Amino acid sequence: MNDRVYTISTTATQSGVLRIPSDLSTALGRRGRVNGRLVDDRGRTHPVTINLADRTLIGLGDWLRTQGEATIEYISLRITRREPLEGSLSASVGEVDPSCEPSSVSSMNHRPSRSLYLGERLDRKFLELRPTGEPYLLEPRDLLRHVFICGVTGAGKTVLGKGIIEEAARLRIPCVMVDLKGDLSSMALLVSGEDPADLLAYASPREGESREDAAVRETGRHRKNLQRWGITSDDIDELRSRIATNVFTPRSSAGFRLALSAFVHPPDDPIAMRENSPDEYEEVVDFLSYSFVARLTLSRKQAEKAHGYVCEIIKLFWERDHTIEGYRGLKRVLDEIRTDQSGIPQVGGMPLHEYITDRDRSEISTAVNRLLTGAAKLWFLGIPLDVGLFIDPILYGKKTPVSIVNVQHLAFEDQAYVVAYLAYMVWFWMRRQPGTEDPRLLFFVDEIGGGGGKRALFPSVASSPAKAPLNLLLRQGRSQGVCCVFATQNPGDIDYKGLSNCGTWAVGQLKTKRDRGKIEQGAGDADLDFESAKAFIPRLQPGQFVIRTPTQTWEILQERWLASIHRTLANQEIRGLRDAYERRAADLLEDAKTQCDGTNLDRAISLLNTLLREYRFSDLCSAAHLLKGRCLFTRGSFTEARETLHLIDKRFFDCEEAGEARLLIGKCHEREGNYADALRAFVDVSSRSAGQIVLRQAELHSEVCRTFVEWPQLSTLKRVVLWLFRRAPDQARLERLEDIDDELVAHAVECAMPAASLYVPPVIDLTKLNRLERESEIKTRKLEQWAIRKATSIRNHLDAGDLEKARRIAEQVVQRLDGDSCPLPPETTAAIRSFNAARQVAWEDVTGRITAIQAKAFEEEVAGWVAELGYKTWVTKISGDGGVDVWAISGTEQIAIQCKRWKQSIGPGPVRELRGAMEQSKADRAILVSLSGFTEGAQAAARELGVELWDAAQLFQAASKK
Repeated sequence: MNDRVYTISTTATQSGVLRIPSDLSTALGRRGRVNGRLVDDRGRTHPVTINLADRTLIGLGDWLRTQGEATIEYISLRITRREPLEGSLSASVGEVDPSCEPSSVSSMNHRPSRSLYLGERLDRKFLELRPTGEPYLLEPRDLLRHVFICGVTGAGKTVLGKGIIEEAARLRIPCVMVDLKGDLSSMALLVSGEDPADLLAYASPREGESREDAAVRETGRHRKNLQRWGITSDDIDELRSRIATNVFTPRSSAGFRLALSAFVHPPDDPIAMRENSPDEYEEVVDFLSYSFVARLTLSRKQAEKAHGYVCEIIKLFWERDHTIEGYRGLKRVLDEIRTDQSGIPQVGGMPLHEYITDRDRSEISTAVNRLLTGAAKLWFLGIPLDVGLFIDPILYGKKTPVSIVNVQHLAFEDQAYVVAYLAYMVWFWMRRQPGTEDPRLLFFVDEIGGGGGKRALFPSVASSPAKAPLNLLLRQGRSQGVCCVFATQNPGDIDYKGLSNCGTWAVGQLKTKRDRGKIEQGAGDADLDFESAKAFIPRLQPGQFVIRTPTQTWEILQERWLASIHRTLANQEIRGLRDAYERRAADLLEDAKTQCDGTNLDRAISLLNTLLREYRFSDLCSAAHLLKGRCLFTRGSFTEARETLHLIDKRFFDCEEAGEARLLIGKCHEREGNYADALRAFVDVSSRSAGQIVLRQAELHSEVCRTFVEWPQLSTLKRVVLWLFRRAPDQARLERLEDIDDELVAHAVECAMPAASLYVPPVIDLTKLNRLERESEIKTRKLEQWAIRKATSIRNHLDAGDLEKARRIAEQVVQRLDGDSCPLPPETTAAIRSFNAARQVAWEDVTGRITAIQAKAFEEEVAGWVAELGYKTWVTKISGDGGVDVWAISGTEQIAIQCKRWKQSIGPGPVRELRGAMEQSKADRAILVSLSGFTEGAQAAARELGVELWDAAQLFQAASKK
């Protein structure tokens, strides 16, 4: 036995009673008690007794207490003689993290592959909790009976819930979670502990420690704890390959912006649903109307009237197949309330004109309109909430989707609304599913107790909009495979009548008798196992739970270490996850553009399919659909191209690609000879977002297609007339349109904008002069006469189109009158305002022309403007540019320029990226160019990092200097 070292954990021991491993018990080969002595590393002898019946070792309590303040994780024991027992021992000192706590380092050699691996069973004999080395497994079908987790703050409820999610996702069970505090969103950070770079952005340095050193320390700690639980880097890689985690944020762009439509997509056949399932039909309509009206600021009487009226509107629009989803759908409902254009005959048993007065109609319309203005309309912007799409693995490259709805930025009332809405959407979805005996969806809400009392999501007494739908899922979810996991730190405020539907109860530390009494009441009939286990509830350590499942009696669990990093993510960190996601999508799109330009259409389509499959929530999806449609059109796959382009029309109606998508749809019909369909598509282009080039193309194509559509219906005489005027259907004319299209696009890309045409004078500020009072009447009169004469000069220069001369005269007038504290005469004020108006027209013309060109052409224009300042410039290639679009060199000075032709203002991220590119390339200056301006954060970052920001005005002013 002298060549074998046995490891014994010291976890949860206070009396000095230790549990020896089973292999040591087997090696001793005896029963009953064994007495002997052990020598420590200081040469001191300690008499010990080993009880082989229960594998306990007694006699080292005094030695453990003399080890000082250091925490002993485990001891190493070497047996040198069996009879009488002799051996040596030594202690291992280290940090023990309170949230991880493998009870024995030797207990978990590998992670169990079947069932849900939640941690380790603890033995509760001798009134102490001791490790058993046995994994605690939860059967997947036990999830169908739902799970309830409770305990005080810090008990480890969230970790246990996330462990269940990780295991369920590993077993291909999709998950939808509501993140009330931000700590569920970190499930997106699956880290093996092998590469410190994975944690660099999330490391928390200690005083005097660098972020890099903190990342190394935290990575090593994470790896060590995973190994303790038998979880390897291969297990993490497998989990990454199986799970697609996405964070959604209603009313925020931190994650993927989630739209909570006021009304849902109608059933496939609402009329059949009304006839075959009238109760379900009425329940759905009633909830949609109730939840919608509840968000309106109406009196109780008006809310009751609005509820009935909106019910009838929903039914009417559904049965007529009119969409009422999203912002546009709500606008349609508003128009119906205002005008009664559909002619709803009655509500209930009353004629509509008696049920609702004109005054009621006006006030309800005003309340609805508030949802379409200001911050309220943010509820309807983003990705539509569709449970079916969120949990379908086929849409995620066959990965199991884990969808996290993060609401930490919302007030409690809004959080309750989101939970209620999401729960009802899950309920609507599951009612359409066939019965099953296996889990189909896991729905997790981490804190159903909210803030307690009236601020609870699932209160015992108070009312909450979330309670009714959560109860529906608890009562009805089992048969459709919907599994609920609810957790709370406020067990005293929860409705235990509803939670009696939960078959799995996990109870962490509870300190008050009231909370423990609630658990006894809600857990059902107490048995001997519960009576034995509940004694530990007041003194459970973090991560320890008294647990019962439908197939296992009460036991005590030590939860395992998570595969993901457990921490709360701030909004900017969530935004960082989304930005990294968008960068990966952008790389795919750029590669696809390169392949498309090189006529490798099959490769381009393959890359675009990857983007649309794996990055389906990216802002670039509409551009990817459009590019794929172009490739398919070029390849001659017109039907497939139309199907792809129709997705833009359906999902991204207001995107900037919508107009060109309709144009390409029309061209597909045109190539197939469907001129009527083509004409409708071309005419629709004007109602979509489209540039002037696309509108001109649509106009030319619609003129030609109209002749093909109208020709068969014309008389012979009209045909002759049209033929004489060369307006008869002509296939050759269609072919010539292709050349015209190419010329229009080429002109848009290659348009040259000389610097002289870009300069726009600055605005003349009148606000200061208009506040001045007259000081000297005589002097003022002379100045007024002079200013009136100058006003005539200003107008003359404006008529001649010379804005610069008009500006110089206007500034001269303002400067002189300002110095003499004299107000502007009305004639001069009007002339200067005319200048400002003309200047605004010129500004919009210049910026409009720049906006119409493509991004690459914009970079080329910027390079040309900077070249006029005396620099040698060149534009980098599309991909692999190292974060620099244009290089400018003059003598020894080297400038790195990044060009952003975005719609929204530039934030600090691109500023930091350009600074990094500047340092890497050892450039002397860095300039970030944007026509859309810069946020305050970007300006602060630029001042700190020494990056120059050029907006439109600065760019045009620089371009005009020669």
